[in-house]
Amino acid sequence: MRTLVLADAHGTPALIENALSHAQENGGYDEVVFAGDLLDIGDEPEKCLAILEEEGAVILWGNHEHAILIGMTIWPQDPESWTWRGFLMDQFAHRQWHLAVARDGILITHAGVSKIYLSKLPMAEDPGGDVDELVDELNEDFYTQTAGDLVYSQTSGPHRFVSAYEHGPLWYRPELLEPIDIEQVCGHTPPMPWHAKRFPNLHMVDPYARGVDMKTDRYRYAIIDHGKVTVYDSRDAK
Repeated sequence: MRTLVLADAHGTPALIENALSHAQENGGYDEVVFAGDLLDIGDEPEKCLAILEEEGAVILWGNHEHAILIGMTIWPQDPESWTWRGFLMDQFAHRQWHLAVARDGILITHAGVSKIYLSKLPMAEDPGGDVDELVDELNEDFYTQTAGDLVYSQTSGPHRFVSAYEHGPLWYRPELLEPIDIEQVCGHTPPMPWHAKRFPNLHMVDPYARGVDMKTDRYRYAIIDHGKVTVYDSRDAK
């Protein structure tokens, strides 16, 4: 099973199309996991979603979708993104999207998981390599916390509980805190050259990069195949 993982299309369909096309020409893939952030920045999130749905992709929550869901203002955020709230509420109510999934023992989330976030989970200990158990814990915690966010936003104001995600799968930045020891694939943070050296078990697929035209041939994605992660980046191909 070859799983293609990409993230952070942010309304730019080319970032998805380019990754799918490159992967098809380089061994193909059996499944697509989109690790969050369809909304904001670009102006075609509907097309991004249509491509993913046509692929039968597994879709994870990103912080931009979560912000709209709970009524939270973040930057950058397009006014048009608020028209998605009803759709996102439906995804949440029916648990159609996930916070975390695992493939071949490798954890996939939008932003990654830090050691400090793991310590706040009910399990409150190193999962000892049981990634599937960790995935269940992360997803249940997300739905519990977000349900509280939704209740609070309707009564007293938005995102009382959002601080719970500060070092976790929606907002974590690896330069601030150590990631957990489990191998992970995530988006959210555009990778710097030193990330791979300092955090070899954290494979980052956010495609955004300064000086690169996102609407032409840009791609960055990972392939998980038999427990091995390989990241492909259009800048490395030139």
